[in-house]
Amino acid sequence: MVKNMLFTSAGDNSVFEYFWIDKHMNYDIFVFYYGNGINYEYYKSKVKFIEKRKGSKFQNFLFFYNKYPEIIKNYDYFFILDDDIVLSVDDINYM
Repeated sequence: MVKNMLFTSAGDNSVFEYFWIDKHMNYDIFVFYYGNGINYEYYKSKVKFIEKRKGSKFQNFLFFYNKYPEIIKNYDYFFILDDDIVLSVDDINYM
């Protein structure tokens, strides 16, 4: 079975949870949270993985790649998105 990861860095003003999450997802969402703590627990309840860390999505993905190779090896595809990109679950599944 193919495993897909959607990776983003998200702050307190993100709206990803309204667009990227529903029961038809064929991917796991991994978030590096750079906010002030306001939405950390809320986001944590919505995604497969979350970690607090400042930085851009690509800086954070490189950090994640180096720190968690045991997680990385379980995924076949990686979709790295800005947290404000409006795509539906169906759009993401298709991509």
